[in-house]
Amino acid sequence: MEDAQSVLDIFDPVPRLRRVNDLLSRISELETQRTRLLETRLETDRDVVALTQSISNLEGQLVPLGRAYSTALQRQRSEIEGQLGTMAAQLNQFPGDAQMSGRLVREVKRLGLTYAALQTQLVEARLSAIAEGGDIRELDEATVPKKVAFPDPVITTAAGLGAGLVIGMLLALVVGSHGRYLEGPAAIERAAGVPALRFDPRTPLLMSGRSAIRTVLLIPLEIGAGTLRVAERLADTALARGQSATILDLTAPAAAAPLGASVGGLISRLEQEHSLVIVRLPGMMADSTAAALSDDRPVLLVAPSRRVSRRDLTGALETLRRLDVPCAGIVLSETESRELSAG
Repeated sequence: MEDAQSVLDIFDPVPRLRRVNDLLSRISELETQRTRLLETRLETDRDVVALTQSISNLEGQLVPLGRAYSTALQRQRSEIEGQLGTMAAQLNQFPGDAQMSGRLVREVKRLGLTYAALQTQLVEARLSAIAEGGDIRELDEATVPKKVAFPDPVITTAAGLGAGLVIGMLLALVVGSHGRYLEGPAAIERAAGVPALRFDPRTPLLMSGRSAIRTVLLIPLEIGAGTLRVAERLADTALARGQSATILDLTAPAAAAPLGASVGGLISRLEQEHSLVIVRLPGMMADSTAAALSDDRPVLLVAPSRRVSRRDLTGALETLRRLDVPCAGIVLSETESRELSAG
């Protein structure tokens, strides 16, 4: 889940810096291996060329990561400066508030003294009336009501039930539109803005929107999402339409650069041999995924069928949008046992 967590924290500069440090460490290790090989081999050797290509690919990833890290630091600095400005404005208002509080305290004391003086005069007036023989009596006798006038149980119960029903419906709508998880293709389509469907082995998988698609990238949103069945169904659909199709599996750690070849070169060679190339990738933040992403290769996200994390989905779509990579849609697929055993 470390790759998925990096996608979730894509706006946080700390994971970005950690990613840059990891890339630098990887480049240093590859440089050391290449130097050791050059002691016994030529620069044209296959292993030396493979290490040089890997170093170039990693160095190419440092520039966008550095720019993203700089942007995140500038945004945090702007937010801190805004908070400091707000605190300064509040501190400037403190003397005025203190003065107003003192004035109100003095006003309370003055009114308290006035009230005490009025109460004293009232008591003195009553004592004077009694001393002069006045007839003091109550004008109206207070009667205790036999029935409570408010609250009325029937009206209060009906109002409470109605208000509870309305508030419950509003809360259900809010949780459904801004909840942590999404369930069902309809909810995912509303949140992501791309087509979503549940995988059915009896239904063909057709790629719409672009007629000249040569390569489809299958990227799982979570570990264990069943990309194998989706890839096989895409290949079967292409064969049924009279097209040649092949599946390139890059989910294994050793499949990132088979036989020393780059991922992009391997995909280009397969595109020349077949009408449709289906590439299975391990995750959004894998090195092979970064090498395979291109604006002319649509991505088909594969998510678990039970429920989809809103943060994972939003992070993946935001990453594709920033890289100008089209998203063909989202497929909800059950986890296959053979995929788990192979992993």
